[in-house]
Amino acid sequence: MKISVLGGGSWGLALSNVLSNNSHEVLVYDLNEKIVDKIVDGQIKKFLKESCLLDQEYVKDPDKTVNDLLHEAIVKLGENIQIGRFTRFSLGK
Repeated sequence: MKISVLGGGSWGLALSNVLSNNSHEVLVYDLNEKIVDKIVDGQIKKFLKESCLLDQEYVKDPDKTVNDLLHEAIVKLGENIQIGRFTRFSLGK
């Protein structure tokens, strides 16, 4: 469902965040273009962090990314390691 939210203040952003987390397509309108640009940048960064394998949190240590773990293994083993393929598993939703 497409939903429009007028105003990028705290209430509008909170509402749009809840709607977005519940699988709705949300459009936020605000007079200040800088606020809308920050929202879009945040959404893109969040999407990439969740979707790109190397940017995802490592399951056993959430402070590290998969990319950090890969670089640690390269340094430790002294070998050039590349990820050939992976399978993504998802629970719920």
